Amino acid sequence: MSWYYVNQNNSQAGPIEENGLQQLIAQRIIQPDTLVWQDGMANWVKAGSLSELAGHFRRQTESSRPRTQTGPTSQNPYQQYGTQQNTQYQPYGNTEGQNLQNYGYSKYSNPQGLQTNLSTDVLIKKVNKWFWAFNIRVGITFVLFLIAFGIFVLCNILFEEFDVDVPEYMGTIAVIFFGLGCVFSLFASIAWFVLLYRFWQAVPSTIASTTPGKAVGFLFIPIFNIYWVFVAWYVLGQNLNRTLASRNIQIKSCAGIMLAMCIVSVFGSSIYSIPSDLFGTLIAKLISLFLMVFFGVASLILQIIGNCFYKRAVMAFLKSL
Repeated sequence: MSWYYVNQNNSQAGPIEENGLQQLIAQRIIQPDTLVWQDGMANWVKAGSLSELAGHFRRQTESSRPRTQTGPTSQNPYQQYGTQQNTQYQPYGNTEGQNLQNYGYSKYSNPQGLQTNLSTDVLIKKVNKWFWAFNIRVGITFVLFLIAFGIFVLCNILFEEFDVDVPEYMGTIAVIFFGLGCVFSLFASIAWFVLLYRFWQAVPSTIASTTPGKAVGFLFIPIFNIYWVFVAWYVLGQNLNRTLASRNIQIKSCAGIMLAMCIVSVFGSSIYSIPSDLFGTLIAKLISLFLMVFFGVASLILQIIGNCFYKRAVMAFLKSL
């Protein structure tokens, strides 16, 4: 299996076969702290940390005789092993002679150039974790608000229609459920931001339209966030589609669902009240409340459905690496 390594110029070299790698170790061109990688490894690692290479470094240390190069030589020691021609490993364009940081690589990142220092296995677990954290917290929030709203409506009907004295503790219970709903709504919002951040981490830096930090951070800018929510969620879907295409994965992120979610969210949040002179104060308030609830629930349903498609896309890509 072919190997790649980071040379003294901090550039990616390879591919070379196992025997070529052994000779470079014998010539002290590859040291124990040299970063190496081969297909199937999640990260670049130090050569000395690999059990299959440790024996070569031990023999190099134990031998007191100077190492001499065998076979044909040239001014370029890599040419003998074909390390100048990198035509096999080109995940996102030709990486020949380019600094690893140009592709978002680091000593701890994977060679696919994801926008994270996490390994693909860890990123898969975190995406799964926050996907379910968001769905569960949204479900709990919905139930709590539904109970609080039901108690409020029940008390109002009993008092207004049937002239029944409603116990004060009923109102207290409704307030408690409403308060708990607000708390879990905050928890769901946190999970929403973290999940968005994790989704963007799975997009290679050579494809991503923005960084995970900007995708989340710019949503806190007033007024501007009305535009940015489309970038954070809809453009994310477009980036995921290009990412999947780069690996020849025949599924789509269904970004149109997130586009609908963004439109419904922005439109729903702009409805504060219906002018009372159109229908009367009570009817206007009821219409405003209905529209706000309708658009809120609709955007939430679209968000959950869209998250499912995005998660499927992210998992398919990460598992293909």
